Amino acid sequence: MSAIHANQLIVQFEHAWEKLAWNVPFKTAIEGLNEQEAEWKPVESVNSIRQIVKHCLFYNERMLYRLRGLPIPERLKRETNTATFHADTDESGQAGWEAECARAIGIFEQIRAALAEATAEKLDESLGETTLGNELSLWVMHDAFHSGQIVLLRKQMGKWKSPYEA
Repeated sequence: MSAIHANQLIVQFEHAWEKLAWNVPFKTAIEGLNEQEAEWKPVESVNSIRQIVKHCLFYNERMLYRLRGLPIPERLKRETNTATFHADTDESGQAGWEAECARAIGIFEQIRAALAEATAEKLDESLGETTLGNELSLWVMHDAFHSGQIVLLRKQMGKWKSPYEA
């Protein structure tokens, strides 16, 4: 993967997570929610915002381990994708929700630092049928997709003020 492509990954990642552009970044999507709002569901068959954050935390932490070249710990292994929406929470209530948000932002910052240090050789590292760089590209879209889900849920509950409007 060229240095230009590696830089594009960083730009895409930053926009998916914190920089406002045409899409709402993840950090903005979860900002200002309380625990009750994060747990809200329009119907039982959909995931709550908190469940979506747990899911993204699960995969983001796995990606951080991959970027650092470390083995993925057992706690970050699930039998199904569905199970990641129900990952364990250290604390419940408002304190637990705030801790999950802080952890998500902390992992984002660690990933950004790891991406900035990643070499072309690291990004070309094989992950079976793909490379780490290609996996990262798909993963950025994953988080942007879930950010959109969070915004939709907030709109449905009447708890969304667009950052694009004054």
